[in-house]
Amino acid sequence: MKDAQQTIALALSLCARGQNRGARFDAEIVDAQAKSRSGSMREALKILENAHSQAAQSGYLFYTLESGLAAGEIEISSGQTTGGRSRLQAIQKEASGKSFLLIARKAQAASQKDIGTR
Repeated sequence: MKDAQQTIALALSLCARGQNRGARFDAEIVDAQAKSRSGSMREALKILENAHSQAAQSGYLFYTLESGLAAGEIEISSGQTTGGRSRLQAIQKEASGKSFLLIARKAQAASQKDIGTR
């Protein structure tokens, strides 16, 4: 995990110097996913909320949806199932309406995880 964190830190540093916002959003989403896997759920969700907000303000719908999808998955994995499912259902609806069908399917699948295990 340490090698992954170093690689992500390098990617974030390089993206900060460049003009490619898409690459920066990709790096931030991966950073948040790695942080969540190492137990830093709050930090991961904070990163994703920031990426989501910036992507929405900049008109990057793909990254708005992707960051929301990642946040919903993290919420569910951290036990915040109600909030996570609600977020994922909203992402699914928006993604379907805008023809981002892969994201819509991912959101649907993620929102149905652990339903039968309660």
